[in-house]
Amino acid sequence: MTAPDRPAVPLSGWPLRSFVARTLERMPVPVPALIEVAERTTGTDRVPFVEALGRLADPRARLPWYPDGRDPLADPDRPADPAAVTWLRRRAVDDGDFGGYYAARVVVAAAVDRAVADPAADSEVVDQAGRLLRTLTGCAGMGATLSALEQGLPLLAHYADHVVRLAPTVDRCTSVLTLAADLADPDGDTARAGWPPGVRAELAARLLELLHRPGWPERLAELLASPRGNLAPWSALLAERLGLRPPGTAAGAAAAARARRRQRQRQASPRGQQPGG
Repeated sequence: MTAPDRPAVPLSGWPLRSFVARTLERMPVPVPALIEVAERTTGTDRVPFVEALGRLADPRARLPWYPDGRDPLADPDRPADPAAVTWLRRRAVDDGDFGGYYAARVVVAAAVDRAVADPAADSEVVDQAGRLLRTLTGCAGMGATLSALEQGLPLLAHYADHVVRLAPTVDRCTSVLTLAADLADPDGDTARAGWPPGVRAELAARLLELLHRPGWPERLAELLASPRGNLAPWSALLAERLGLRPPGTAAGAAAAARARRRQRQRQASPRGQQPGG
């Protein structure tokens, strides 16, 4: 689509964003325009455009949160668009919050579990799977969580197989820390999934061991110094629960204390939420 053909995209207000996304979705070649807008939005602005890409990735996807398993806005006669699948597997969840509104849809529509089951899956696909997984463990109240998806357990197991072979980064550390903490938590979302005996504990041990390997504590220290939102104090609380003491984190205890106070406030409020992707 050339610049003169490209529609102006106002993004103020949820009804207007949804209208724009649906308008783009009905175009003869909708995916490039939807990707362009999704790439330059975040938070709630991003949601309707990623949802539209999910409908185009697999118009006949079975989504368990709909009564009949189908998105009523999807056109089942439309062919699946591989360009939408490719983008969703690599770029759907960014660093913003509110990815929980669409993370489950992305996993199902883009068959992320099958992509990560491939031993040759590249690091970009693996890292996006990590962002999706960590979002799905903390998105109750926004969308379906990991334990509600039949693809959830295979996706988590395949992700662990890949990430233990990758070099440490702050983003990978965020995913591994979040997942290890949820797996170790008897009240975590993964505790509600139908695990075969011993598998959950084995995955938790693998991810925790990874966080102790050379290079990973240093990336954890960087994560605990992050200036972004409440990411640092929340991560400090998770690290404390796992018994992790990364180097150079004298402020970690204070950050964890702040996170505990915020968690108590969220628990006291029925509308409280954990941080998203």
